[in-house]
Amino acid sequence: MNSRLKSPQIGSDLIPGLRIIKTVLAVFICLVVFFIFKYYNPVYALISCVLLMRTSVDESFRAGKDRTIGTIIGGTVAIGTLEFMDLINVNIESLPATAFVAGAVFIVLMITKIFNFSSYVGSMASVVLLIAMISYGHAGDNPFVYISVRVIETVIGIFIAVMVNRYVNPNFKRMN
Repeated sequence: MNSRLKSPQIGSDLIPGLRIIKTVLAVFICLVVFFIFKYYNPVYALISCVLLMRTSVDESFRAGKDRTIGTIIGGTVAIGTLEFMDLINVNIESLPATAFVAGAVFIVLMITKIFNFSSYVGSMASVVLLIAMISYGHAGDNPFVYISVRVIETVIGIFIAVMVNRYVNPNFKRMN
């Protein structure tokens, strides 16, 4: 039997751990921040809050740094690719666009390899690129504006997750 599977302990398994509490708190804060600014669809920020809540502040910070780098690379390549496709009149919802999307993934992965970033940066850059390019086809906005908003939204979610993990910590000792 898989050692990771265990029978539930009535009582102790129903008490959330600190990571669960911090994840929910980060999601709540993120929603409130975006609500204040009347931005009601912060999906990328919320995903960042959930993915970046780690067991330690150092892990969250490293993951946040890698995700930020990946988001910026993926977003930048997506903008360049969409602008180029627009320039040569290739619609994102056409068969030729598939070659541009695949080519953009190649470019993102090569950039992360050349600069010796972690595989997580390459994965995040590819995911951001794919989501941005595919969802852009339904947005109708200027590619730069559309993707810049997605990148900023993601970075805000990363910041909130890292701050919650840093300051909602029973072992944190403030320096006087």
